[in-house]
This record gives sequence, C-alpha cells and structure tokens, in this order.
Amino acid sequence: EMGPAFNAGQFVRLTEFDLDQLEAAVEADALPKGAGFFWGESTPDDKADDLEFIREARKRIKAGKAVFYTSWW
Repeated sequence: EMGPAFNAGQFVRLTEFDLDQLEAAVEADALPKGAGFFWGESTPDDKADDLEFIREARKRIKAGKAVFYTSWW
C-alpha cells in the first residue's frame, strides 16, 4: 500500500463515465502527445496499451472493484 507521502496521497477514482471519455479521446487520437525527461515519448503502441487499460478497468469496475489514477511524480 502506498502511504500519504507517495504523490502527496492524491488518487482519482475512475468511473465508467471517465473511461468512456478516455476511450473516445484515445480512439480519436485526441490525447496530447507526451515528450520529455519524465514522459519519454509517445508511440503508436500507446494507443493499444491505453485501450487495454480501459478494457481491464471496465472489467474490474464490473467486478465491484475501484480503479484509481495516480502519478508517481
């Protein structure tokens, strides 16, 4: 378990609505491209990875689990 010092303890719970919005943005290639020291660089593989995350997140929410977003930095 991550303590409050990890990312100042900030977690964002994702809902089905959030996943719908994220999926639409991913499918439309509307997410901003990342580049830089902390991000690395966006690649075409990111879209497939993002869609896989969304599928997994939906399965877990349907199973009664909570899905959270957080950032390590």
